Amino acid sequence: MADLLLERLVRLAPGEEAVMRANHHALRGRLEALDRELQTLLAPLRGRAFLVYHPSWGYFADDYGLRQVPIEAGGREPGARALVGLIEQARAGRVRSIFVQRQFAQGQARALADAVGARLVVIDPLSGAYVENLRQAARAIAEGVE
Repeated sequence: MADLLLERLVRLAPGEEAVMRANHHALRGRLEALDRELQTLLAPLRGRAFLVYHPSWGYFADDYGLRQVPIEAGGREPGARALVGLIEQARAGRVRSIFVQRQFAQGQARALADAVGARLVVIDPLSGAYVENLRQAARAIAEGVE
């Protein structure tokens, strides 16, 4: 996305191209370093699942070989039968943490966490502090997946 954005911005403000390319280069370096860090951190967890309230971590999960299991599906909270299935899945997977986003109600996620003895952890896919946010989310996921 940064590459595409750079090219569009250069077309809009060609006089700023040198500054934009330098900033892009620095950003790319930070993102590549973060990716290497997260690959190392999450590699031992490849194939493992983590429970999230809303399925907003799919690309992240795909990139690092994880599986997100959403509590909410299609914009709806699970019914009783689906909730029982999630509880069984969480217990079988020895889930230690359930991840919620600030932007969503947390009642059902808290009930699920209580039912399986897991903690509720807030991670924010929309944080403006992109690099540090992904680092913190990855660490929380690594700690919350057995």
